[in-house]
Amino acid sequence: MNPVWVCVWGGIIVVAIILSASIVAAIGLQAAPSVSTVDLFCRGRGDRFVTTQIKVRQSDGTMKNQSNSRRVPFDDAIRIKVAGDSGEALIPDAMLGDDDQRGWHEIKKLEVTPSMIAGKVYFGWLFSPVMSLNRETGTLRITGSLANFSGSCTPYTGQSMARVAGSAPMPAGGDARASARAAAERAGSRDAARSAAVKADLAFRLFNASSESIVEFAMMGASGTPSANWFRTSGPLAANLFRQMNFSTGTTCTHTVRVTFAGGGRTTRPINFCGKNILYVSNDDIWIE
Repeated sequence: MNPVWVCVWGGIIVVAIILSASIVAAIGLQAAPSVSTVDLFCRGRGDRFVTTQIKVRQSDGTMKNQSNSRRVPFDDAIRIKVAGDSGEALIPDAMLGDDDQRGWHEIKKLEVTPSMIAGKVYFGWLFSPVMSLNRETGTLRITGSLANFSGSCTPYTGQSMARVAGSAPMPAGGDARASARAAAERAGSRDAARSAAVKADLAFRLFNASSESIVEFAMMGASGTPSANWFRTSGPLAANLFRQMNFSTGTTCTHTVRVTFAGGGRTTRPINFCGKNILYVSNDDIWIE
């Protein structure tokens, strides 16, 4: 029961109810807007619509370009950050096209309620897939004509964007890619690596940032058939070592890479090689910088 104070002032009876601290706090929360500052890590699966050009021999013996379109699946993670009336999403490379900007993408038409976050992830003026995040279940869905993703979200605590399954233990407080870069610096400085790499678009240095030897490095063809093992003559690449690599022919930037480890594990990922220097391979991730 809240105390009541009564007085007479100028012939007018004034009644004042002295509110308890708990009631004041409740009124303050009611007046406040819904909580709209979040930083979430969403692990899941998706696919991207990919179109490639292949050479097909015609009945008259000539070669003609033919489009080959397919959905390419991937396992990865997306990070969602919302602060006030703005939001952004950290999109994995596997969900992006060759010409799409890497990294963070703005969430346009953002709508935030206590139970839902929705909007459109802006990839470019031609493609902005719809995003819907159920804050009660943690379920994230991103749907569009070119790429889709669905996953489960938890508060971001510094997790690596690399896949969880089969991954090696991460150093305490460290990020998988940061750890790989640090290991590369120990094996040979980044500046030395860049200067040593041939500057042709399709030349690069492979760094084994995993905990075991790589026994196969191959490119996947449009039909899903791997090329010959690039290591068939040079042998396995041990952990924490570089190897100079180069495409003998071709001008296509993006190739799907397959890596097989000595223990039998395997990772496959589309990579854009043009203008890049170092291809990193960890226990469960492949990326190029």
